[in-house]
Amino acid sequence: MRENQLLRALGQVDEVYITESAPRRRQPLLLRVAAAACLFAGLVGVFSLVQHGSQSIPLQLSSPGIRARYVKDDEALARLPRAAMYSSELISPSTGQPSRVLRGTVHNVQNLEIDFGEVKHYLAAAEIEVWKDIDRAAAADANITVLLPGPVLPAADDLFAQLDRGTEVLLLLHEYRSADVLQVEGRVLRLDELAEFGLFKGSAGLFLQTDAGLRFDVSSYPGLSETMSLEEIENYFRKIQ
Repeated sequence: MRENQLLRALGQVDEVYITESAPRRRQPLLLRVAAAACLFAGLVGVFSLVQHGSQSIPLQLSSPGIRARYVKDDEALARLPRAAMYSSELISPSTGQPSRVLRGTVHNVQNLEIDFGEVKHYLAAAEIEVWKDIDRAAAADANITVLLPGPVLPAADDLFAQLDRGTEVLLLLHEYRSADVLQVEGRVLRLDELAEFGLFKGSAGLFLQTDAGLRFDVSSYPGLSETMSLEEIENYFRKIQ
């Protein structure tokens, strides 16, 4: 007999009699203490995952022993020696042509700590909401992650410090493949485990439309002006594709 049929069959019986007739058994004290301890340990484990697990980046294709995580202590990052920050050539090519040219909006920027064991290096990852694929002359609707050559610090006087949420950007990108790696202390980190793309030629691959006007690496493009609009920059790269 199924449970609901049994309940209907017992529907005419007074609940008082059912309660009084049920055998009363108390669990041994040791069993109850053990159950409470297991519950507490489970809650602590869940709390630990919520607090710390979401900050770590799982690495499945890179060498064992490498740890990657998001960090938020801007003051500590600002005191880091420049040797702890990678140059753009190590995470994106400086020659050839970009594999993608996209326009979109900055959704979020997070700094990354890459721990190789004895050596730690710091990068950043920008989440971009893409709405236009320029080199393919088509509309796009996607979210991508772009690796930046160093941590983004609000007080810094550089192009990356202006990557605020909601900022419109044009990006020259290198799409990561399995061969794009960083090798430190004999351990190999696959960059495609951190992001889908890297900025082509570092800061030269970034154009931002800010409240103060267009911002980009002027030294890399002597023929372009900060008085231009992103639409004009878009047309410029469309012509040279």
